[in-house]
Amino acid sequence: MNIKRFINLQKIKKALPLVIIVLIAAFAVFLANNYLKTRSSEIEKSLSDEASKVRTTVTVPRIDLNPGDVLTMEQLASRTVPKEYMNFDVISPEQIDAYIGKKIIRPVRKGTPLLESYFLMYESVPFSKSIDAGSRAITIPVDEINSFSGLLRAGDHIDLFYMMKRPQEGPPSAGPQPEDTVLAPLLKNIEVRATGQTTVREVLAADRAREAGLGERQGQAGRATYSTVTISVPAADAQKVILVQTGARIVAVLRSPDDQGDAEKRLFLSDVIDPDAKRRLQMPGPQVDYIIGGRFRTGEYADSSEDQAKKLEAFKRLLGSAAGNPQ
Repeated sequence: MNIKRFINLQKIKKALPLVIIVLIAAFAVFLANNYLKTRSSEIEKSLSDEASKVRTTVTVPRIDLNPGDVLTMEQLASRTVPKEYMNFDVISPEQIDAYIGKKIIRPVRKGTPLLESYFLMYESVPFSKSIDAGSRAITIPVDEINSFSGLLRAGDHIDLFYMMKRPQEGPPSAGPQPEDTVLAPLLKNIEVRATGQTTVREVLAADRAREAGLGERQGQAGRATYSTVTISVPAADAQKVILVQTGARIVAVLRSPDDQGDAEKRLFLSDVIDPDAKRRLQMPGPQVDYIIGGRFRTGEYADSSEDQAKKLEAFKRLLGSAAGNPQ
């Protein structure tokens, strides 16, 4: 039997280089894949070794703890663990005194680092328990300006002002006055108890996480977005805030908690734009205003009597003052 009749050697010779190229490519892919896996393992091991070098001391129980157990010092021990793997609310030996005598609310196995969230004092205390006797918590809306672009945090101190439209102040004989915008202090040095749903407790926990270098890994929030802030004020002041909200806009001004100064007095928009307006209104007769060097000034007023000579004399004094040569 002639095999050459079934096998085309010429075609095999032509396809042989292509087959060799495919085999070489497959072998190269195999080698590259094997190298990448080996290199990845080496990098992971290196990172793990680096993380294990940075260690921190935590508090762990010597025995298994169950919900309802009261923590005692005899149940505790300390151990060092890689800092990279710790929760942001892990309890250090320096903090453990605050948790002695508190109830455990979840099972904790022996040797497991204790966390703040394992205790009743952290998760089950309602917000109302943080309000002092005789005080009331009030939630007020804020905008981008009042929230200081999210920089306002629970625990900060603020002054509250109210802003509203009301008639300008003027002499009774002048009749009804046009509306003016007034800004007046409402309350001073008020502590912010919460921004949105973030309370002082969460802010303190986030600060501890940042100090421990765990904030970013634990998903610590940056500048939060919120539309309300909650303050705690005496009951009488709470009534003022509630009433003012019905007819005016409340503006928050951030201040230092150590600053004991009083807020500014009531101020009208017209007083800022034209400080001399009220003085001109109180002049007994018609006045002449003039402009020198691009600045508006109030001139002397002309006497309202019928004596034309007095009016002329007053006008001359005005011209002399405007020219810089008072007579």
